[in-house]
Amino acid sequence: MADKSESPLDKAEGVARRILDRLGAKLDSRLRAGQHELGARQISELTTRIESAIESNLETTETGSARVSPNLFHVLLTYEETSSLTPEYMEAVSKELTNTVHEYINNRRYRTRGPIVIDVGQDLFAKTL
Repeated sequence: MADKSESPLDKAEGVARRILDRLGAKLDSRLRAGQHELGARQISELTTRIESAIESNLETTETGSARVSPNLFHVLLTYEETSSLTPEYMEAVSKELTNTVHEYINNRRYRTRGPIVIDVGQDLFAKTL
């Protein structure tokens, strides 16, 4: 219900703002329609493969008191998958994977020799992820 103390200009501004918000949302969805995104299944598969790589490449410290995890990962996607991805989206995937891997390593109390870096790129000759 409208507030009686609200002026006609405030009401008009509210209506205009709602119209522009809806128009902007429609425009955003149309612009995004041409962009391809990786599915949840593909992201999950990438995460699983990175976790497997961590487990298979663990090292122990000289004293044997801690397990050291790799901290640098290169994720190469096929040309078909990345040809329609924007650089910003690939950067977002890299950040999401970095956060997930960081959590995975911390939950298992592994150590790393440096910051965790996941580089997502394109491999022209790869047939799968």
